[in-house]
Amino acid sequence: NDSAPSRQKKAKGRFVLPKFSVILPVKNDNRYLPKALDALIHQTDENFEVVIVDGGSTDGSLDTAAVACEKYVGFYFIKGNFETPFEAMNRGLKSAEGDYVLFLSAKDFITDETIEKLCETIDASEKKPDVVVFRNYLFGEGMLPHFDEYEDKLAPLPEAPANKYFFPIWNA
Repeated sequence: NDSAPSRQKKAKGRFVLPKFSVILPVKNDNRYLPKALDALIHQTDENFEVVIVDGGSTDGSLDTAAVACEKYVGFYFIKGNFETPFEAMNRGLKSAEGDYVLFLSAKDFITDETIEKLCETIDASEKKPDVVVFRNYLFGEGMLPHFDEYEDKLAPLPEAPANKYFFPIWNA
């Protein structure tokens, strides 16, 4: 379904837009997708939406995404046949309604407090930042087999070990 309904949430009789749009392009990522979705489902801050963009999966990723979207408010998916992750990301951007955009892949790991900490950091800034950068972890083969042992903290940018990289958030 390429047309996305409005994701505005009603709060005290008025519509509000999410602060973050998490865009999650997937293509045959069902091995990792449940863990990525679980991390998003358990966020301590609810001021975000998740736009899952399926690029023509044949491994059950679309079914996994559809179940999450039916079950959780603010989770939406777009089905397509995108040749590259960048096409899927651009399609997700067209549907994003948040002030900030966070791109995640199915192999990315964020802790339950990531959105909350990002909101706190942005809200504490004197000026509305255009970009926020934070540490992110990857899981999967050769990455973090026990990813629950790691913490995600907003901190000055140290040198990144091989199993970590830095993730920017853009002001949409």
